[in-house]
Amino acid sequence: MKKNALDACRSKDRGFGFPPGKVLERRYSLGNPIGSGWEGEVYHLTETQTGIERVVKFYYPERNPDRRRTIRLARRFHRLRECSVVLQYHHYGEIIWRRQPVDYMVSELASGRVLDDFLDDQPQRTLAAFEALHLVQAVASGVAEIHDLGAYHGDIHEDNILVERQGLGFRVRLIDLYLHPSGTNGHQRHDVVDIAALLYTLIGGKRGYSTSPDIVKQIVCGRQRARLFRKFPNARALCEFMVSYDWSV
Repeated sequence: MKKNALDACRSKDRGFGFPPGKVLERRYSLGNPIGSGWEGEVYHLTETQTGIERVVKFYYPERNPDRRRTIRLARRFHRLRECSVVLQYHHYGEIIWRRQPVDYMVSELASGRVLDDFLDDQPQRTLAAFEALHLVQAVASGVAEIHDLGAYHGDIHEDNILVERQGLGFRVRLIDLYLHPSGTNGHQRHDVVDIAALLYTLIGGKRGYSTSPDIVKQIVCGRQRARLFRKFPNARALCEFMVSYDWSV
């Protein structure tokens, strides 16, 4: 195990251990933990004056030593505030916990289930091809909004997608934007690779891919990154392909 991965495990094993009912800045009451990851931990939160429920993410100090990362994330969330798939950012703050400053961000509490959990309820953790295409189209459309603003998500996978059924389709929300140290264009292409990998997973991987309709194969491109990079430089290109696909061919 690499040192940084080991550090992350230690952070998660240690945990912040915030007690339920802890009050932040005289305006929020902390609830139970929801989950944790490489960057920090997420808790349920309630506005004390209004009773409105939200979520808060606390960032491990060792992952955010100079606050630059969380400040950049807060600015990006604000920049993407009109995007339909991005959780709405509300507040940035800091507390002292165990003699260390801990940054946190408050966001809306979105409905839906984590996609990985949603798949647990599906036969063999797969969706029928057309159902998978509906879900992926919803993800791609949302990511296209992000790409249109010159940004990227950076970490699209089943644990970072909230999903709920809406009629024949799905409503999705993306969580945990990731900040890479390099530029934007390459990471937009990597977002598309992640979306194609998501489709491949949803149909059952190798087992379902061989018998999937042509549109699935046109999107997944045999899982060849170079082909995907050339064909879909961003999510908008992928969306346009899906909308204009000729089913009569």
